Amino acid sequence: MIVFAPAYDDQTRACAIVAEHVAEHTHSHPLLGDDACRSPLLAALGNAELSSCMFFAHGDQAGIYGADSNQALAITDLAHLPKLPMFAYACHSADFFREAADRKRISWGYDKTMVPPPYFAVKRDDVKSVFRYIAHNFATCISLSDVHRVIEDIRNLCVKYLDRYIKNGTSTVATMVFFSQIWTRLRVWTPWQDQPIKHQDSWSSDVDDLF
Repeated sequence: MIVFAPAYDDQTRACAIVAEHVAEHTHSHPLLGDDACRSPLLAALGNAELSSCMFFAHGDQAGIYGADSNQALAITDLAHLPKLPMFAYACHSADFFREAADRKRISWGYDKTMVPPPYFAVKRDDVKSVFRYIAHNFATCISLSDVHRVIEDIRNLCVKYLDRYIKNGTSTVATMVFFSQIWTRLRVWTPWQDQPIKHQDSWSSDVDDLF
């Protein structure tokens, strides 16, 4: 698995801590920090021995962005790359995958501007374990039921950990939005249907803007 995570501002540095942990606990090809840019990414995506890719980066409808703040992955790239599963913890990455109309791969992304892991919590095992679970499971899905199961498991982990913060009095707006967005804003494009898969209790409006 490719683990791609630049680290050049507060948001990406927080995500890069988690990405480094994921890379250490998976059989991965890490592209971290200054190595997270377009040329090494495209080379890795073309490597037949690498079976999936996990992004921790800035994103929008047009692409995923690397260490140089330039597009590391553009819509036009996806048509020419192997159809390996992708998970992008990046703003509007679900919109990016939708615009690419790349329905032959399973693409996990988000339909909103995302809150990064809170810096005070980013080294805690609760944050790490959510992404560790995702890393070990998103690329193994081979059916709609598999995707639904993984989304449900992500939701259950997030609810459990957020509950702990609330019960011990350490919850903040950042932790509430972070642990909620991971599953409520997740959208999965698949070869099996025209609309993305999402949790039945997912947020479909601007609920997170109220926090």
